[in-house]
Amino acid sequence: MNQSQKKEKGPTLLNVFDADNERFLVRVGKDRSEHSYNIMVRARTYVAEYLKDWLHCQDIPLSKLQLDFIEQFSVYLSVGRGLRGGTIWLNCMMLKGVVIRAHRRGLMRTNPFSEFHIAKNIRERQYLSEEELHKLMLYYFEDPMQAYTRDLFVFSALTGMSFIDIRELRMSDIVEIDGRQWIVTARHKTGIPFKVRLLPQAEIILSRYATNRKEQIFDKLEYHAVAKRLRKVMKECGITKHITFHCASHSKIYNPIKINLLGSLQLVTANG
Repeated sequence: MNQSQKKEKGPTLLNVFDADNERFLVRVGKDRSEHSYNIMVRARTYVAEYLKDWLHCQDIPLSKLQLDFIEQFSVYLSVGRGLRGGTIWLNCMMLKGVVIRAHRRGLMRTNPFSEFHIAKNIRERQYLSEEELHKLMLYYFEDPMQAYTRDLFVFSALTGMSFIDIRELRMSDIVEIDGRQWIVTARHKTGIPFKVRLLPQAEIILSRYATNRKEQIFDKLEYHAVAKRLRKVMKECGITKHITFHCASHSKIYNPIKINLLGSLQLVTANG
């Protein structure tokens, strides 16, 4: 390829994707989360594999992008990678976002993906009913790691905290106000301060893992390992709903009826 051809080529999709990811990485820990960054990196990997496996090229100039590129990318994610509705939608939106920003920065004359729309096709998120939550809290797990996973899920339901906020929770975040324990900290993802009073059941869980421990209350957690164990936890309890850890922090646990209903319960685990 001669020099004039290189000039005609212009900016490429993967180069622009990499630049976007680098700009995002600088903001991780400030107003962006590492989890969101990892999603962007994974989307970039899928695009590179799509280019190599289906289009038989290492990269593509932005000027060559057309609507069918992203349409076929969605097909590749389904057929070539075995992904499903919500994950396909997310990766397509990552790609579409990169091209939108490139267009706004003047790197391409038009946005070829402006007419692209794809449905999430995700089942409505399910939550545990009061009865199912009771069952989960009272169930005796012989496997200590399954009992630990259950405790993490219930703690999230009782506090409204996300997985990453629980992972980062420290003893210094627990303060006593008017004789009751409160969590006073900031959301990991947004940095927004929040304060939540610990219900008795949450205090039980906290005391179980905060005794004679280092500053960080819960052991270093890896989301995918916990998510895998959570599926086993639900199955063992006879709960057939598709429940993810994310479902816990978005439950309706703060309804006063539920608080009263849960007030007399004690958690049961294999290790007491």
